[in-house]
Amino acid sequence: MNTAVKTDRWLLALVGGAIALVLAGFVLLLVVQTRSPDTLPEDTPAGVVQRYLRALEEGRYAEADAYLSASAKARREQQPGGKPYPPYPVRPPGERPSTRIVLQDVQTRESTAQVTVAISRFRAPSPTEADEYSETVTFDLQREQGAWKITGPEYYFPF
Repeated sequence: MNTAVKTDRWLLALVGGAIALVLAGFVLLLVVQTRSPDTLPEDTPAGVVQRYLRALEEGRYAEADAYLSASAKARREQQPGGKPYPPYPVRPPGERPSTRIVLQDVQTRESTAQVTVAISRFRAPSPTEADEYSETVTFDLQREQGAWKITGPEYYFPF
């Protein structure tokens, strides 16, 4: 067999393998990105914070408001403007930064709790640059009429 034919077959196999790996990577990326996070139980402090943040992210402000305690709503209404959400104009979905929220810690006592989450925002204004901003936020909760309610921060809008 000719050496050039062997080299061509080897090169063809190498290029085909590289293409297969790239395609497998794209498929994996799509599967991982479209998978929705597990929903935590609604009767837990972490579940309340998760639902609150999801409602804010999806623009369901009345639903988000239902997760706030009466005292948090009262404090927020005393602020200038007193409007619940959003505190600034919301960008269209295509212009919003990609957001990742990770539960870091939950401390529960008899009638109070603290839920700490890490919130990271990613934005790529152009193909050659990317911005990332991360912060840690601790939500305070208390039981009101048997349900966990967020007492603070009462005016948080990460989206």
